[in-house]
Amino acid sequence: MLKQELQQKQALSPQQILEATLLQLNNSSLEKYILEEFEKNPILEPTETINDDDESNIKEDLNDEDWDDIYESKAVYEPKKENTFQISSEKNLLEAIIDQINDLDLKSWEKSVAEEIIYNLDDSGYLSIDLFLIADHFGKTEDEIDHILHKVQHLDPPALASRDLQQCLMIQLD
Repeated sequence: MLKQELQQKQALSPQQILEATLLQLNNSSLEKYILEEFEKNPILEPTETINDDDESNIKEDLNDEDWDDIYESKAVYEPKKENTFQISSEKNLLEAIIDQINDLDLKSWEKSVAEEIIYNLDDSGYLSIDLFLIADHFGKTEDEIDHILHKVQHLDPPALASRDLQQCLMIQLD
């Protein structure tokens, strides 16, 4: 019998283990650990630490700076003036498809048929109405409507207005 089980494990890297160990050490233990590391690894060299005198010299140097000159040299912030034109919002998918239909070299009745096809798509993008009904509505043959449907199916996104998943995939492979 097959058994499926889900487990979750957390693994710490060697660096994480070392960091956790170092965080737990007090000052004297940390100093001892560092000295041991210097002895183990000859490439490591101790550096001088900053003492209290050095810290006070740094603070004095900071106070000696002429901060008034620094502040005056900075450019003054001026808020941008609002543009008087309005940026158009992005088109939704329906508007983008209608624009593509208008860019096609179609007669006015063909554009109307293409728009009718687009307006009869379901939420998944499949054509949910029979071509016979569209042909009857426009007084055209099913072959004429099918020709326009073929053009709509090759717009972007591809395979729009397919009848089913199989047709959708076949159109995308063309």
